[in-house]
Amino acid sequence: MELYRFRSDPKYIIDELQKNYLYFALPNELNDPMEGFLNIYWEGDVVLWRNFIKHYLYTLTRSVIRATIDPKTIKEPLSICSEYSNPELRSLFEKIRNNFFDDKGIKAFVDYLTTLKHRIFIKEIENYLSLIHFVALSVIIDVLKEKQLVNWSVPKLEVLGFFNKMKFLMPSLEEQYPDAINVFFIASQKVKEDLNLLQKVNIEDVNDIKSFFLMDFPSKYIKEVRKILFFTPCFVCFMEDFSSPSLWGYYGGKHKGLCLIFDDKKGQNEVKFKFTSGGVISITTQKIKYQKEYKKINFFEMMGSLPLSVIEKSWLIDWEGNKTSFLKIGDNFLTDKWRKDYNKNLSEVFATKIPDWEKEKEHRIVLQKEFVAGDSVESRKFVYDFELLKGIIFGLNAEDSFKVEVIQIITKKCKELGRKDFKFYQAEYNEETGLIDKIEIRL
Repeated sequence: MELYRFRSDPKYIIDELQKNYLYFALPNELNDPMEGFLNIYWEGDVVLWRNFIKHYLYTLTRSVIRATIDPKTIKEPLSICSEYSNPELRSLFEKIRNNFFDDKGIKAFVDYLTTLKHRIFIKEIENYLSLIHFVALSVIIDVLKEKQLVNWSVPKLEVLGFFNKMKFLMPSLEEQYPDAINVFFIASQKVKEDLNLLQKVNIEDVNDIKSFFLMDFPSKYIKEVRKILFFTPCFVCFMEDFSSPSLWGYYGGKHKGLCLIFDDKKGQNEVKFKFTSGGVISITTQKIKYQKEYKKINFFEMMGSLPLSVIEKSWLIDWEGNKTSFLKIGDNFLTDKWRKDYNKNLSEVFATKIPDWEKEKEHRIVLQKEFVAGDSVESRKFVYDFELLKGIIFGLNAEDSFKVEVIQIITKKCKELGRKDFKFYQAEYNEETGLIDKIEIRL
């Protein structure tokens, strides 16, 4: 089948056509802020929960130390990892960890988590982290003050009573109102976010280190901890149809750009590309699913971006040598079945969009950036087989000088390869249908 790729900026279009590449974009470069949304929940045993909480404590400790050295780091991504390699820092963190987990409120929190029968989704876990955050931060600051690394204090919040009450109340809520639990925590988190915003309105410096760690850290951690689940994806997107004027306006540079026509003529609902950048990669486009619900993923089952040694040492076994007995993980981690399920979940996560985007009829190719590309823009430019490019449609407002330059580039390529089947088209507005037609340009 034919698939269409809109391009907007003439400068980049010329470069892409001359060098024969497709550019794979990162999620933050795409137009949908929900791109790659992960509907994460947490379900595990005491070992997994202790290691998750330890990981939060570790990341918070590391962030406080980094911000003390350089306050600008509070604006940077969190350092999401699991261990200290420096012996002095490792010893410092072990003291923080022991003091934290010796707290009666934290013991009650871990005990409470292991009694829950429902899946804990993001807003609920963020509520819990916001509560234990003040215990964690006060423990960290106390230890760092002993080392004269910080000079500010944090009040300690008592959470023992809260989690004891929750342990008593939650079983009846799970039994009688299972569908209302997530709604409750969504509302609770919204209230907290509004209160935080109100506080910031009255704070002289919202970029202050202390303000960041008192109010913003738990939410930032939840947003970034998903890095543990998947490697960073990069995308190239196509559509089944070129005829929507609004898509030309949105993706085609207000009709000043063009639309590339790809087809491998195999009569399938996809196009198979062979890229030669950094070795040969053969990959087929995947059709996007449009649905209201996103794939639900258990955090503890999908830690695919971490090395196996880190998963085993820092997640499957706690610091006291206890091994997880959670049946879905344990000895099943990284088996052939796990890899198959992981790849299926990865595919579904990045090939799902809400129905609001359905008019695009999108197909895409998803690659894992860390495996096939580097961090630079150049490393995400993949050269494709020119035979797959069957034609070009120029936008309604495309300049003649731009058209001439494109036609000259393509004509030269076709002459070198002996191709005579390439076609150029001009987009035309059809007043009867309200859609865009393509009219062949006879050269």
